[in-house]
Amino acid sequence: MSGFITFPIKNPKYLHNLSIIDSILDDCIIGETIPQKGKFGNIDDYTSFSSDGVISFVGDAKRVMYGYPKIEYTQLKQYEKPTIVSYGLFNGYSMPIYNSDNEELFFRMRVPIEWEGNSNPFLKEIVYLSEIEDVGDKFKFQLDWINVPITGIITDVSIPCFSEITILSERNSKYSCYMISFEIDWDAPSALIPSRSNLIFGDSFNGRIRRIAASSLEVNNEIIVLDWITEWKINKIYGEDFT
Repeated sequence: MSGFITFPIKNPKYLHNLSIIDSILDDCIIGETIPQKGKFGNIDDYTSFSSDGVISFVGDAKRVMYGYPKIEYTQLKQYEKPTIVSYGLFNGYSMPIYNSDNEELFFRMRVPIEWEGNSNPFLKEIVYLSEIEDVGDKFKFQLDWINVPITGIITDVSIPCFSEITILSERNSKYSCYMISFEIDWDAPSALIPSRSNLIFGDSFNGRIRRIAASSLEVNNEIIVLDWITEWKINKIYGEDFT
């Protein structure tokens, strides 16, 4: 055998029935009678299990992991900006257009070890309208970010990216939600920051969010930032340790 286990089950709904596995495992010792590694899928797209406990995803079997950056509360406490607003059970940050006035949010996180290391992650925010707005008006946000390896040197420069939203019909009422998405260029050209290294797992990933002027037809009121996540394409679980 090649070291892979194959089960002749064609209908996925029967995979929860472990009787076929029980018959194979009858009084066996894992790692001796049973192969020490295996893969499930097809030739190009599959999940594999190694003998040392790493689960890997190949081809179209790769999945997405979500990470939750930590807000830098020291900045919020020092300046009491942005203003925290509440509605029902929801608390958010009210964002005017930035004007060198500390109306900004800082966050940080570690790049997950499960990330595949060669695709662009995303930062996504849920925001909502603080008042009724005109259909076709716009608002815009800017993400500035930078990474530093565990043994690297921090810098005071950053890489910008932008996201602009147009108000849609039937979604222009107060409390209407929108998703803002920033694509993070993991190997941004080194000309932007000559000393910067590409994003790798374990890096400290640091960012800042500001609302900036829209390209045209600016909305009339502040936008509330409600929640945020990062999205990473992963190719393994239980991979290498941070160094």
